[in-house]
Amino acid sequence: MSQHFVFLSKDTTLVPQSLNDADAGEIIRSLLLQQFSLSPLRLQADNSREALEKYRAMKLKHK
Repeated sequence: MSQHFVFLSKDTTLVPQSLNDADAGEIIRSLLLQQFSLSPLRLQADNSREALEKYRAMKLKHK
């Protein structure tokens, strides 16, 4: 089942977060309080691994 993902980053750490998760808001809030940045890129994927692969492929395409 396809999920909507946002991405949070800090230094070399990239965290995909499904907006379908019941606790997504609290997780995003917690990461932002830890100085993570919210990427403007959002996409759909079946799971977090696929979301990361799509994110990296899109980033490479735009270099």
